[in-house]
Amino acid sequence: MNNLYNFLTGPALWFSFAVFLVGLLVRLVFLFGLSRERDRVFYNHIDWRWAFRSIWHWLIPWGSASMRLQPF
Repeated sequence: MNNLYNFLTGPALWFSFAVFLVGLLVRLVFLFGLSRERDRVFYNHIDWRWAFRSIWHWLIPWGSASMRLQPF
């Protein structure tokens, strides 16, 4: 019984983590490819500089346009 426990908490645990992570990666790649196929307009207009600028403006108080229009 102790050998079974050691096996399940050792190599079998790491094997199950590896299967999970590989499956997760495959699914993410599949969904990313599907989104690029179905939503070409979004990927044609994506710009990382504007994305980081938007995140920065949402992080600082009164940085976003809606917060400046209605602060409270």
